[in-house]
Amino acid sequence: MAFGDRLKSLRLEKGISQRELGDLIGISDRVVGYYEANDRFPKDELILKKIADYFNVSMDDLLDRDNNVKKLPYEKFMDTVKVHFMGASPEDQAAIFNDITEIYFESKQINKEKFNPYKNKDNKNNL
Repeated sequence: MAFGDRLKSLRLEKGISQRELGDLIGISDRVVGYYEANDRFPKDELILKKIADYFNVSMDDLLDRDNNVKKLPYEKFMDTVKVHFMGASPEDQAAIFNDITEIYFESKQINKEKFNPYKNKDNKNNL
């Protein structure tokens, strides 16, 4: 589901107008309409956070990230990788290894940023 469709669905579930939502998160009702029509996407992450907080959903749920990613159990994933890896030429094996290594380090960095308790100064003072 696209962001705008998800936003409209959440807003209608709450029974509020575009104007009310806009007032609550600090944007105009016209911008809410653009979002819901999938004509625009929030440029500011703070707006996304305000929307997610208001509707009491995670950012992943708001952006429908979980539904866009096919998740495989670890064993099935490893079996798939083994089939492709073992049947590949040495050059392709090296390329697969390099890609997996790159994905690992990208994921590690994303998680470090996402779950850093010191990201906000307020959080640092509260720990």
